[in-house]
Amino acid sequence: MTTFPCDGRSLAGASAILLGGGIGDPTEEGAVVTAGACGVGSFCCPGDPGSAGFPRFDPSVVMGISGPRGRTDHTGDQAVTSEVPNMASSKASARRYREKHRAQIREYGRQFYWTHRERELARFKRYRRTEKYRRYIQKYVARHKRRIRLRQKLWTQRKLREVRGKIIARLGGVCCKCHRIRPRMAIHHMDKMGKIHRRLMGSPLRYYRSIEKLPVAILRRRFALVCPKCHKAIERE
Repeated sequence: MTTFPCDGRSLAGASAILLGGGIGDPTEEGAVVTAGACGVGSFCCPGDPGSAGFPRFDPSVVMGISGPRGRTDHTGDQAVTSEVPNMASSKASARRYREKHRAQIREYGRQFYWTHRERELARFKRYRRTEKYRRYIQKYVARHKRRIRLRQKLWTQRKLREVRGKIIARLGGVCCKCHRIRPRMAIHHMDKMGKIHRRLMGSPLRYYRSIEKLPVAILRRRFALVCPKCHKAIERE
């Protein structure tokens, strides 16, 4: 069997054959191509004793122009050709696998994170300092601006309800004047500096958090919990 060995001269030999030069013409009837140890095809001329059973020669496969991708494995005197899936089919199969095993993948990721939590946090901390992360955040904010604003609004409203509820519970939960529980209870400043306090804090959440941090004794001395009706009466005095 006349073959070209798969060394550094294999590519030059393949080019010469494809251009019509070299020994033999693999485009003839019965010409075949085999794969050597280095992964580059070695060419067999038709009529050789070892050419039986090998796949037909296809120049487009060697040059990477078109056609199916294949790999030829040699086992003794026989050659077995196995198809290698292209990139599109690989991505499609990976997508189907992720959709089918979504719960298992999430559980594995959760377990991996808690097992290597310190390492993952350190890696993410280093990543946040990179220019790549900054560009990613800028693109994400520009693309999802409305969603981010809505999410921040809902988060702020939920936190306001939580902090206000804690303050009302620490002040007794009932009006200090009529001793009734009404909706929308007001937190009244005993020194009547509520407007200035709100203005200094800048936002409602900061305002209520500054009140929540006070000890119970100072909180009950400086603030009073009143219902809306009693609050209006106090403001008119």
